[in-house]
Amino acid sequence: MNILMTSSTFPKWEKDSELRIVLDIAQNIKKYYPSVNIFVLSPHHKNSKKKEIINNIKIYRYQYFFEHLEKLHHGDGMLANIKKNKLLLFLLPLSIISQILAIKKIVKKHNINIIHAHWLIPQGFIAVLYKKIFNKNIKIICTLHGSDIFSLQNIILKNLKKYILKNCNLISAVSSTIKKEILKYKISSQKIKIIHNGIDLNFTHITKNKNDLKRQYNISSFCLLFVGRLNEQKGIKYLINALPKVIKKLPKIKLLIIGEGPDKNKIKKQVQKLNLNQNIIFTGKIENQLLPSYYNMADIFIGPSIITKNNSTEGFGMVLLEALINETPVITTNSGGMTDIIENNISGIIVTPKNSGAITNAVLDLLNNHNKRKILSDNGKKLVLDKFNWKKISFEYFSAYQQIL
Repeated sequence: MNILMTSSTFPKWEKDSELRIVLDIAQNIKKYYPSVNIFVLSPHHKNSKKKEIINNIKIYRYQYFFEHLEKLHHGDGMLANIKKNKLLLFLLPLSIISQILAIKKIVKKHNINIIHAHWLIPQGFIAVLYKKIFNKNIKIICTLHGSDIFSLQNIILKNLKKYILKNCNLISAVSSTIKKEILKYKISSQKIKIIHNGIDLNFTHITKNKNDLKRQYNISSFCLLFVGRLNEQKGIKYLINALPKVIKKLPKIKLLIIGEGPDKNKIKKQVQKLNLNQNIIFTGKIENQLLPSYYNMADIFIGPSIITKNNSTEGFGMVLLEALINETPVITTNSGGMTDIIENNISGIIVTPKNSGAITNAVLDLLNNHNKRKILSDNGKKLVLDKFNWKKISFEYFSAYQQIL
């Protein structure tokens, strides 16, 4: 069984801590099923290698323009980059052609049976194009992580998505919310498998002492935590609006906001307007391997995701798994894939999106009830160990490969 995974979201080099989900999927399938040969094709970036091996996975990176101008697939991703800079649209045909030619070469060289495309656009589209033009016998599985199936809603792109979905042999969705969205395109439910993302069960290594971290950030009371991209769909403004009433009850409470993103300046202005500078700390980006220490320090993790006006929402919510494996109680919303992870009042607290009052009440309720926090954190960790371990997820992908061969 020879699998070629394609993704425009992939580490630029071995130690790159961002965008690792596709690499995690590949290396865990290889770990539990050594007979499966997995190759990965992703876009080249400035200073990245065109070929390298990471944890027994051979990586190919295709070059689609002059190295210093390869800016289509970096940072926030292709769609966000084009939205910010329309000139990048001129790179899209070059990227598509370069990737098709790279797929053709790799399929022939390694006798590939299955193309496993991650994200519908552009990878799913490119895999289907390759199949139609060069190799009608190749099998295609496309994993949908969320962003492109929820957005891109004009009639032309809707028809394109339907065409891609119909020409895949199998579609995997990382949450039930994504599956529901796929079904709107009149795709048979039998063709769709829900395969959640997994998490390394050792993502609990404490690198910084809790008390040292509290001293570093001058935390003498409870600590709330947010981790993620600072963008609209994360719903951070509703979390910030919830804080004034919390602070009235607990004046020394602190909220740590970990991450970067396009809305950072807007969020900082909101914090200043509400006079919350003493209670909210922006840490910027924190390396992935350091995050368990922050989860360990926090009393509650809050993921207030929303559905935006253009229908964009959280496809899955990896940060919830990270919090739960580190026994941090979670408050989140019933948007996107969050409810695949959290069961209300059992493994966490679910509130309605865009409801700052509900966030306030949930925070105060949990902070006033140590036993409830302990029960939620115990249940949450057990859930992750049972349902989201990589051995289980790898088996589901392996079974999907067997199904279409």
